[in-house]
Amino acid sequence: MKSFLKSLFVLLLVISMLSISAKQARSQSIPIDFTFSGTCLGSPTYFYPDTIVMAVYGVQSVYWTFGDGDSSSLVNPEHTYANAGIYPVTLTVYADSGYTGTVTHNINILPNPEPFFGYNFPNCSGSPVQFFNLSTTPLQYGYINISIWNFGDGSPTDTVNFPNSTDVSHIYYSSGVFSVSLTVITNYGCSDTTVKQVVINALPSVDFSYTPAQPCALNPVQFTPIVNIASIATLYWQFGDGGTSVMQSPAHTYSVPGTFNVSLTITDTSGCVSSVTKP
Repeated sequence: MKSFLKSLFVLLLVISMLSISAKQARSQSIPIDFTFSGTCLGSPTYFYPDTIVMAVYGVQSVYWTFGDGDSSSLVNPEHTYANAGIYPVTLTVYADSGYTGTVTHNINILPNPEPFFGYNFPNCSGSPVQFFNLSTTPLQYGYINISIWNFGDGSPTDTVNFPNSTDVSHIYYSSGVFSVSLTVITNYGCSDTTVKQVVINALPSVDFSYTPAQPCALNPVQFTPIVNIASIATLYWQFGDGGTSVMQSPAHTYSVPGTFNVSLTITDTSGCVSSVTKP
Protein backbone atom coordinates (compact mmCIF):
# COMPACT_ATOMS: atom_id res chain seq x y z
CA MET A 1 0.00 0.00 0.00
CA LYS A 2 2.80 2.35 0.90
CA SER A 3 4.49 1.59 -2.42
CA PHE A 4 1.32 2.41 -4.30
CA LEU A 5 0.87 5.71 -2.49
CA LYS A 6 4.47 6.62 -3.14
CA SER A 7 4.09 5.89 -6.86
CA LEU A 8 0.89 7.92 -6.98
CA PHE A 9 2.60 10.86 -5.29
CA VAL A 10 5.46 10.78 -7.79
CA LEU A 11 3.02 10.64 -10.69
CA LEU A 12 1.05 13.59 -9.39
CA LEU A 13 4.28 15.53 -8.85
CA VAL A 14 5.39 14.88 -12.44
CA ILE A 15 2.01 15.93 -13.80
CA SER A 16 2.14 19.11 -11.73
CA MET A 17 5.63 19.94 -12.93
CA LEU A 18 4.69 19.31 -16.54
CA SER A 19 1.65 21.58 -16.16
CA ILE A 20 3.78 24.35 -14.67
CA SER A 21 6.34 23.91 -17.43
CA ALA A 22 3.64 24.11 -20.09
CA LYS A 23 2.21 27.27 -18.57
CA GLN A 24 5.66 28.83 -18.46
CA ALA A 25 6.22 27.89 -22.08
CA ARG A 26 2.92 29.37 -23.13
CA SER A 27 3.69 32.61 -21.31
CA GLN A 28 7.22 32.96 -22.69
CA SER A 29 7.70 36.36 -24.37
CA ILE A 30 8.81 36.60 -27.99
CA PRO A 31 11.73 39.08 -28.26
CA ILE A 32 10.11 41.00 -31.09
CA ASP A 33 11.30 44.37 -32.32
CA PHE A 34 10.60 46.69 -35.25
CA THR A 35 12.06 49.55 -37.23
CA PHE A 36 10.40 52.36 -39.13
CA SER A 37 11.10 54.96 -41.77
CA GLY A 38 9.52 58.23 -42.82
CA THR A 39 8.75 60.62 -39.99
CA CYS A 40 7.45 63.71 -41.81
CA LEU A 41 3.97 65.07 -41.24
CA GLY A 42 1.54 64.25 -44.02
CA SER A 43 3.72 61.51 -45.51
CA PRO A 44 3.42 57.77 -44.76
CA THR A 45 5.47 56.23 -41.98
CA TYR A 46 6.45 52.64 -42.81
CA PHE A 47 6.84 49.94 -40.16
CA TYR A 48 9.00 46.79 -40.40
CA PRO A 49 8.84 43.99 -37.79
CA ASP A 50 11.81 41.68 -37.22
CA THR A 51 10.86 38.92 -39.65
CA ILE A 52 13.69 36.63 -38.49
CA VAL A 53 12.31 36.54 -34.95
CA MET A 54 8.82 36.06 -36.34
CA ALA A 55 9.97 33.05 -38.36
CA VAL A 56 11.88 31.46 -35.47
CA TYR A 57 8.91 31.70 -33.11
CA GLY A 58 6.27 30.89 -35.73
CA VAL A 59 4.40 34.17 -35.41
CA GLN A 60 1.03 33.93 -37.15
CA SER A 61 -0.56 37.31 -36.46
CA VAL A 62 0.42 40.84 -35.47
CA TYR A 63 -1.32 43.88 -34.06
CA TRP A 64 -0.08 47.44 -34.27
CA THR A 65 -1.28 50.52 -32.41
CA PHE A 66 0.07 53.81 -33.71
CA GLY A 67 -0.46 56.02 -30.68
CA ASP A 68 -3.09 58.24 -32.29
CA GLY A 69 -6.08 55.92 -31.97
CA ASP A 70 -5.47 53.98 -35.18
CA SER A 71 -4.33 50.36 -35.45
CA SER A 72 -3.51 47.69 -38.02
CA SER A 73 -3.14 43.92 -38.30
CA LEU A 74 -0.95 44.09 -41.39
CA VAL A 75 2.58 42.73 -41.08
CA ASN A 76 4.15 45.77 -42.78
CA PRO A 77 1.72 48.63 -42.36
CA GLU A 78 2.07 52.25 -43.30
CA HIS A 79 0.43 55.06 -41.39
CA THR A 80 0.04 58.80 -42.00
CA TYR A 81 -0.22 61.04 -38.97
CA ALA A 82 -2.47 64.09 -38.97
CA ASN A 83 -0.39 66.07 -36.51
CA ALA A 84 3.25 66.41 -35.58
CA GLY A 85 4.35 65.07 -32.20
CA ILE A 86 5.67 62.03 -30.36
CA TYR A 87 3.59 58.85 -30.62
CA PRO A 88 4.07 55.52 -28.76
CA VAL A 89 3.82 52.78 -31.39
CA THR A 90 3.25 49.27 -30.06
CA LEU A 91 3.65 45.96 -31.88
CA THR A 92 2.20 42.76 -30.40
CA VAL A 93 2.83 39.40 -32.08
CA TYR A 94 1.12 36.04 -31.53
CA ALA A 95 2.42 32.53 -32.25
CA ASP A 96 0.45 29.25 -32.51
CA SER A 97 2.45 27.94 -29.57
CA GLY A 98 0.84 30.53 -27.36
CA TYR A 99 3.94 32.69 -27.23
CA THR A 100 3.37 36.45 -27.47
CA GLY A 101 5.64 39.43 -27.65
CA THR A 102 5.18 43.17 -27.30
CA VAL A 103 7.47 46.11 -27.98
CA THR A 104 6.87 49.87 -27.95
CA HIS A 105 8.91 52.64 -29.54
CA ASN A 106 8.24 56.36 -29.42
CA ILE A 107 8.41 57.96 -32.86
CA ASN A 108 8.72 61.69 -33.45
CA ILE A 109 6.61 62.92 -36.37
CA LEU A 110 8.29 66.09 -37.61
CA PRO A 111 6.47 69.17 -38.90
CA ASN A 112 7.10 70.20 -42.48
CA PRO A 113 8.84 73.44 -43.43
CA GLU A 114 6.69 76.42 -44.31
CA PRO A 115 7.47 77.51 -47.89
CA PHE A 116 6.89 81.11 -48.85
CA PHE A 117 8.41 83.53 -51.34
CA GLY A 118 8.07 87.03 -52.68
CA TYR A 119 9.24 88.79 -55.81
CA ASN A 120 10.01 92.29 -56.97
CA PHE A 121 7.96 94.63 -59.12
CA PRO A 122 7.62 95.52 -61.91
CA ASN A 123 7.80 92.19 -63.72
CA CYS A 124 8.58 92.80 -67.36
CA SER A 125 9.54 90.46 -70.16
CA GLY A 126 13.23 90.57 -70.95
CA SER A 127 14.17 91.95 -67.54
CA PRO A 128 15.31 89.95 -64.48
CA VAL A 129 12.65 89.14 -61.90
CA GLN A 130 14.10 88.80 -58.41
CA PHE A 131 12.61 86.05 -56.21
CA PHE A 132 13.08 86.07 -52.43
CA ASN A 133 12.91 82.82 -50.43
CA LEU A 134 11.08 83.64 -47.18
CA SER A 135 10.53 80.03 -46.10
CA THR A 136 10.92 78.96 -42.48
CA THR A 137 11.07 75.81 -40.37
CA PRO A 138 9.34 75.37 -37.00
CA LEU A 139 11.64 76.07 -34.08
CA GLN A 140 13.99 73.18 -33.18
CA TYR A 141 13.12 71.21 -36.32
CA GLY A 142 16.23 71.68 -38.40
CA TYR A 143 16.91 74.03 -41.26
CA ILE A 144 16.09 74.31 -44.95
CA ASN A 145 18.71 72.27 -46.73
CA ILE A 146 17.47 72.38 -50.34
CA SER A 147 15.36 74.92 -52.22
CA ILE A 148 14.00 74.04 -55.65
CA TRP A 149 12.59 76.81 -57.88
CA ASN A 150 10.38 76.06 -60.87
CA PHE A 151 9.63 79.19 -62.88
CA GLY A 152 6.74 77.76 -64.88
CA ASP A 153 8.06 78.68 -68.32
CA GLY A 154 9.67 75.38 -69.26
CA SER A 155 13.16 76.45 -68.24
CA PRO A 156 15.27 74.12 -66.04
CA THR A 157 14.58 74.19 -62.32
CA ASP A 158 17.01 76.06 -60.12
CA THR A 159 18.17 73.97 -57.13
CA VAL A 160 20.02 75.74 -54.32
CA ASN A 161 21.74 73.86 -51.52
CA PHE A 162 22.48 75.17 -48.04
CA PRO A 163 24.37 77.36 -47.17
CA ASN A 164 24.14 79.22 -50.50
CA SER A 165 21.73 82.11 -50.88
CA THR A 166 18.31 80.82 -51.92
CA ASP A 167 17.21 84.14 -53.46
CA VAL A 168 17.32 83.83 -57.25
CA SER A 169 16.57 85.86 -60.36
CA HIS A 170 15.00 84.75 -63.62
CA ILE A 171 14.36 86.35 -67.00
CA TYR A 172 11.08 85.69 -68.81
CA TYR A 173 11.31 86.25 -72.54
CA SER A 174 7.58 86.44 -73.10
CA SER A 175 4.67 87.97 -71.25
CA GLY A 176 1.92 85.98 -69.54
CA VAL A 177 0.93 84.37 -66.27
CA PHE A 178 3.38 81.77 -64.95
CA SER A 179 2.92 79.27 -62.10
CA VAL A 180 6.08 79.62 -60.04
CA SER A 181 6.67 76.96 -57.39
CA LEU A 182 9.14 76.73 -54.55
CA THR A 183 9.83 73.39 -52.88
CA VAL A 184 11.88 73.43 -49.68
CA ILE A 185 13.40 70.37 -48.00
CA THR A 186 14.79 70.29 -44.47
CA ASN A 187 17.90 68.46 -43.31
CA TYR A 188 15.50 65.82 -41.92
CA GLY A 189 14.07 65.23 -45.40
CA CYS A 190 10.67 66.85 -44.74
CA SER A 191 9.37 69.00 -47.57
CA ASP A 192 6.53 71.20 -48.74
CA THR A 193 5.72 73.27 -51.83
CA THR A 194 4.03 76.57 -52.48
CA VAL A 195 2.84 77.95 -55.83
CA LYS A 196 2.14 81.53 -56.91
CA GLN A 197 0.85 82.98 -60.15
CA VAL A 198 3.35 85.56 -61.38
CA VAL A 199 2.24 88.04 -64.05
CA ILE A 200 4.93 89.07 -66.54
CA ASN A 201 4.03 92.19 -68.50
CA ALA A 202 5.01 92.83 -72.10
CA LEU A 203 7.31 95.75 -72.79
CA PRO A 204 5.42 98.72 -74.21
CA SER A 205 5.81 99.43 -77.90
CA VAL A 206 7.52 102.75 -78.58
CA ASP A 207 8.34 104.84 -81.64
CA PHE A 208 8.12 108.48 -82.65
CA SER A 209 7.95 110.76 -85.65
CA TYR A 210 8.95 114.38 -86.24
CA THR A 211 8.12 117.23 -88.59
CA PRO A 212 9.30 118.70 -90.78
CA ALA A 213 11.01 115.74 -92.41
CA GLN A 214 14.01 117.95 -93.21
CA PRO A 215 14.32 120.23 -90.18
CA CYS A 216 16.51 123.32 -90.17
CA ALA A 217 18.55 124.88 -87.43
CA LEU A 218 16.79 127.63 -85.47
CA ASN A 219 13.38 126.29 -86.54
CA PRO A 220 11.20 124.24 -84.17
CA VAL A 221 11.01 120.50 -84.74
CA GLN A 222 7.77 118.87 -83.59
CA PHE A 223 8.13 115.42 -82.03
CA THR A 224 5.17 113.04 -81.73
CA PRO A 225 5.26 109.71 -79.83
CA ILE A 226 3.82 106.62 -81.49
CA VAL A 227 2.62 104.79 -78.40
CA ASN A 228 -0.54 103.69 -76.66
CA ILE A 229 -0.92 106.88 -74.68
CA ALA A 230 -3.60 105.40 -72.41
CA SER A 231 -1.09 102.90 -71.00
CA ILE A 232 1.85 105.30 -70.62
CA ALA A 233 2.77 106.72 -67.24
CA THR A 234 5.78 108.85 -68.21
CA LEU A 235 7.71 109.95 -71.29
CA TYR A 236 11.25 111.27 -71.38
CA TRP A 237 12.80 112.88 -74.46
CA GLN A 238 16.49 113.43 -75.05
CA PHE A 239 17.19 115.54 -78.13
CA GLY A 240 20.89 114.78 -78.55
CA ASP A 241 22.08 118.31 -77.91
CA GLY A 242 21.66 118.27 -74.15
CA GLY A 243 18.02 119.26 -74.28
CA THR A 244 15.31 117.10 -72.65
CA SER A 245 11.57 117.13 -72.16
CA VAL A 246 8.85 115.21 -70.33
CA MET A 247 6.03 116.59 -72.45
CA GLN A 248 3.96 114.22 -74.55
CA SER A 249 4.60 115.93 -77.89
CA PRO A 250 7.33 118.52 -77.42
CA ALA A 251 8.80 120.97 -79.93
CA HIS A 252 12.55 121.52 -79.87
CA THR A 253 14.75 124.02 -81.67
CA TYR A 254 18.31 123.15 -82.58
CA SER A 255 20.70 126.09 -82.50
CA VAL A 256 23.25 124.64 -84.91
CA PRO A 257 22.98 122.31 -87.89
CA GLY A 258 24.06 118.69 -87.53
CA THR A 259 22.88 115.14 -86.94
CA PHE A 260 21.44 114.48 -83.49
CA ASN A 261 20.42 111.15 -81.89
CA VAL A 262 17.00 111.63 -80.36
CA SER A 263 15.80 109.14 -77.72
CA LEU A 264 12.34 108.56 -76.32
CA THR A 265 12.00 106.49 -73.15
CA ILE A 266 8.56 105.54 -71.88
CA THR A 267 7.34 103.86 -68.73
CA ASP A 268 3.92 102.22 -68.85
CA THR A 269 1.42 101.88 -66.04
CA SER A 270 2.85 98.44 -65.16
CA GLY A 271 6.28 99.99 -64.60
CA CYS A 272 7.86 98.45 -67.70
CA VAL A 273 10.29 100.62 -69.64
CA SER A 274 11.04 100.80 -73.37
CA SER A 275 13.12 103.24 -75.39
CA VAL A 276 13.94 104.04 -78.99
CA THR A 277 16.71 106.19 -80.52
CA LYS A 278 16.73 107.73 -83.97
CA PRO A 279 19.18 110.05 -85.70
